[in-house]
Amino acid sequence: MADIDIKRSHTLGTSGARSAVEKVAAKLHEKLNVSTQWSGDTLHFEGNGADGKIHVQDEQVHLALNLNFVLKSMKGWIRNEAEKYLDKYLTPAGG
Repeated sequence: MADIDIKRSHTLGTSGARSAVEKVAAKLHEKLNVSTQWSGDTLHFEGNGADGKIHVQDEQVHLALNLNFVLKSMKGWIRNEAEKYLDKYLTPAGG
């Protein structure tokens, strides 16, 4: 089970949601220094202290994020940041 598990509905379609997830991934890289790789409609990411995936569907995005011991102390802040960026970029005018 992921340390942080977030689902968000959207109206962007799969292609639009993939573009939005790319922006979220850029923020994850900036904040947590993770590397990313797409496998189908799932963006996998891994870095020093955090790993997980963002699965894109036609009407929903699902983020599952695992944190190491040190980052678990920042879980609330990381969750808030992830929710903020998902909400920002998954809105039709987001970005």
